[in-house]
Amino acid sequence: MNKFSYKTTDEINFTNVLLEGPINETFAVFDYRPNRDKSVRFDFQKVTTINSMGIRYWISWLHRNPGTAFHFRNCPVCIVDQINNVSDFMPSGTTVESFYVPYYSEHTGEEKHDLYILKKDYNLGQVAKIKEMNDSQGNKMEIDIYPQKYFKFLLK
Repeated sequence: MNKFSYKTTDEINFTNVLLEGPINETFAVFDYRPNRDKSVRFDFQKVTTINSMGIRYWISWLHRNPGTAFHFRNCPVCIVDQINNVSDFMPSGTTVESFYVPYYSEHTGEEKHDLYILKKDYNLGQVAKIKEMNDSQGNKMEIDIYPQKYFKFLLK
C-alpha cells in the first residue's frame, strides 16, 4: 500500500504544503502545525486517491486548526469531488487557486486533464468557461464531467 507523505516550504505570507500519495488511513501521520501568521497553501498535485477514512482524518485536522486561511492548488478530480460533496472538506473562505478538469476522446480513447487557473481560466463566484481540448489526432475532446455539478464549488 502506498503511504501518504508531505513536505513544507515557507514563503513570506504562505506555508506551502505538498501532499503526496493517497489520503486514506495513512493520513493519520499528518502532523503539520500551521503558523498562525501565514496562510497555508495545499498543493494536491501528487494526491492519488482519497477514501472515507482519509476524508475523516482531513476534516478532523481542519477542525483542529480554526482561523487558518487556506488555499488549494492543483486539485485533481478526486479532491474536487470531495469539495463538492462533503460540506466540511473545504473551510469557508478557502481560495481554490487551480484545479484539473478531465477530458475524453471517443475517437482515440485518450484521457487528458487540463489545469484551470484562477483569474486566467475562471473567477470565484462564476462557473468556469469550458476550454477546448484536442486528442493526439486533432479530434475535439469532450469534457468528462457534468459542468453544473463539477464547477459547483466555484459558486460557494
